[in-house]
Amino acid sequence: MLNLINGFLARGRAVDLVLCQAKGAYIGEIPAGTRLIELQAVSGLRARLSTVAGNIRDFFVLLRPVLLTMKVAPEITRISSLQQYMKTGQPDVVLSALTYANLLLIWAKQMSRSSVPVVVSERIALSTFCAAPDNARRWRWRYLPDIVQRTYPGANAVITVSQHAAEELITNIGIDRQLITTIHNPVVDDTLRANAEQALAHDWFAPNAAVPVILAVGRLTEQKDFSTLLRAFARVRADRPARLVILGEGRLRDDLDKLANTLGIQADVDMPGFVAN
Repeated sequence: MLNLINGFLARGRAVDLVLCQAKGAYIGEIPAGTRLIELQAVSGLRARLSTVAGNIRDFFVLLRPVLLTMKVAPEITRISSLQQYMKTGQPDVVLSALTYANLLLIWAKQMSRSSVPVVVSERIALSTFCAAPDNARRWRWRYLPDIVQRTYPGANAVITVSQHAAEELITNIGIDRQLITTIHNPVVDDTLRANAEQALAHDWFAPNAAVPVILAVGRLTEQKDFSTLLRAFARVRADRPARLVILGEGRLRDDLDKLANTLGIQADVDMPGFVAN
């Protein structure tokens, strides 16, 4: 999103960055000239009722994952604030990313009766992710494909970041192929090339290092399945010298540390956390 903002600003566009929460590793890198808007949350009960009331035709689809779930998705608690932005912010078009933010945007448009075009970006193979054992126990994810099937047609366009994600939405979710366009993430630019020229201060990556290193990058969450990577690395490490570096931060850090210790590979695994470059 920051790369897109830079591109839009360079072309003379005004950009609002609308966030549920103005925090995170990249918050200090928002380009100058961007108007930052942080949506305000309301109580979970009020958010549930307003969401269902605004989508009464989908009452039974929303009943379990919105009304009856033990914990409401934090995005949904911002729906009233987003409705207000749609009415008063006067955007020419709104782009969102991540599934619950996408749903929130479409619902807010419908509930505010706004004519602003909305484009949503799906960044995972949705039904596959929702069916994973770690997610099947969570009501919010278990019922998400049905909600997406009913809601995404309310967008003016749906972007996927890979052709596989597009086919998954079409085949497993039932979204009209004509609504979907695949646009890969914009990542290769002058900033990336400049970063690639910087020295890497890590002994394992020294030019004369004799031991090969496997590098993985991602949030330390169930979705990334680093536990399988650790077990696979342990099998490799049993046969030959090797090292593993995992970049990223997340709630499973302690679990992954314990697993590395249990597998006896902790000396050859390094998890430095979030790394900007």
